[in-house]
Amino acid sequence: DSMKCEIKEKDGAKIVVVDEDHITVTNVGEFRKMVQTFIDAGSTKVILNLKAVKHIDSMGLGAIVGMSEAMKYAKGQLVILNVQYAVRELFRLTEMDKVLSIVESD
Repeated sequence: DSMKCEIKEKDGAKIVVVDEDHITVTNVGEFRKMVQTFIDAGSTKVILNLKAVKHIDSMGLGAIVGMSEAMKYAKGQLVILNVQYAVRELFRLTEMDKVLSIVESD
């Protein structure tokens, strides 16, 4: 299953606007590959705009944390913005809000 998203660039940062209401086992593989492509191309900042995302399962959460770690390893940063309430609660309950870089809005 492919993931619908729009990719923009601003001030050298790749901005990924996820156009899906979920990041789950069904679409997370492609999502992971896309971010890896940015890292391989030398991007040091990837911004993940989750404004449309209402649900993330454990696979999706794992992928986002993995991307964040991969970006740190590549001396870069993954920034997450426009997180909806349910997803913010998931990040808080799993304490991922402590390891992920989350900002309110762009």
